[in-house]
Amino acid sequence: MKYIFIGGLFPKEDEEQILNNTKSVAQFAANLLQWSIVDGLDSNLDKNILTVISSVFIGSYPKHYEKMIIQSKNWSHKIDANDKYVGFLNIIGIKHFFRALNVYRVLDE
Repeated sequence: MKYIFIGGLFPKEDEEQILNNTKSVAQFAANLLQWSIVDGLDSNLDKNILTVISSVFIGSYPKHYEKMIIQSKNWSHKIDANDKYVGFLNIIGIKHFFRALNVYRVLDE
């Protein structure tokens, strides 16, 4: 059986870029909590059974974040993992619609 974690954590290699583009407070507590959950699941599940789908928790453009478009990409939270970083249009009022739509698209693959 395969497990999927859907959340808003950001890959550790993107942390500096996200902090540089954040104009307000970054969601560190949410990010750390989600990483703890992922680490706990990895520790208790069989090897390479967990897939992480993340649509990062950031502020809206232009007031709280520098970028209007957040790009999708493949990444790995650990060696041999096949995770997805789901992009979206980061405009206040519509960003949550695009985040949900793109997460559903990834799940449908």
